[in-house]
Amino acid sequence: MIKKLCILLLSVCTVAPGMAQQYSSSDASFTPKKGQWQISAVIGNSQMFDQSMEYLLPTYWNGNTDASIGFNNPVGMPGTDFQSGDPGYWLNLGNLNNNSLMNLIGIQGKYFLTDRLDVNLMFSMNINATPSKDYIEGDHSVAELPIQDYKYIEGRVQNAWTVQIGSNYYFNTKNERINLYAGGVLGWQMGRIQTSYPYTGETVTDPDMSEETDEELMTESVQLYTPNSRTGQIFGLRAGIVTGIEYSLAKGLVLGFEVQPAAYRYDVIQICPKGSAVYQAAHHSVGLFATPNLKIGFRF
Repeated sequence: MIKKLCILLLSVCTVAPGMAQQYSSSDASFTPKKGQWQISAVIGNSQMFDQSMEYLLPTYWNGNTDASIGFNNPVGMPGTDFQSGDPGYWLNLGNLNNNSLMNLIGIQGKYFLTDRLDVNLMFSMNINATPSKDYIEGDHSVAELPIQDYKYIEGRVQNAWTVQIGSNYYFNTKNERINLYAGGVLGWQMGRIQTSYPYTGETVTDPDMSEETDEELMTESVQLYTPNSRTGQIFGLRAGIVTGIEYSLAKGLVLGFEVQPAAYRYDVIQICPKGSAVYQAAHHSVGLFATPNLKIGFRF
């Protein structure tokens, strides 16, 4: 996909000067002006945390196994029962060879402080919520007319959002339709998952009643030993250098391509077991020519 985007960009840069020769200097200017706004749909490389954030949830004792707080070892990684997996395994937010022109990652707004300087803001958000459902026990004592069990559903709320602010400086070009710019960007990302544990019907043997002969008296609900909620969250801070090119398809209609020649991201992952200390891990990432994106915008 990156090769296709580069070919498209080079084609625009090659064809655009010839097309622009049809317009004289008396035509309306296509360059940005002080006081103008530009609203763009940003598509391409995702900048949000993956919605599958189950790895952030602590695992509690269920009466049969002992659970430790940490990350599961990714497949193929050596490790022991005492070693957590690499948190960077879950922080892959995309790469240069995995882009989609149908992937809308946010809406960006620009305001031009001068004819060459803008300030911009981009925001995106994704929220998913699943209500919990209790287990309902059936009755199978009558074989001819059994009453079926109803399985439980763990309640879950997941949200991920990102916001970034930046500023760009536009350079003069001989062709008014083509605008080159460079600048910087600072972004903040967050992902959080929280679950509510319903009645599950699961039981565990009470060690204090191990001498009882009645099996029903020896078991208790697992809810007596496990918390009724689980939580995990992740934060990310990103800073990068931005370069891009915009081509005015028509007055007020802009097509752009943007990339970050150098970018740095710092992430903090937190697994939050109820009643225990938070398990925290940090991760650093430096990328070159990161987050290539296309933009389709309206300037007014």
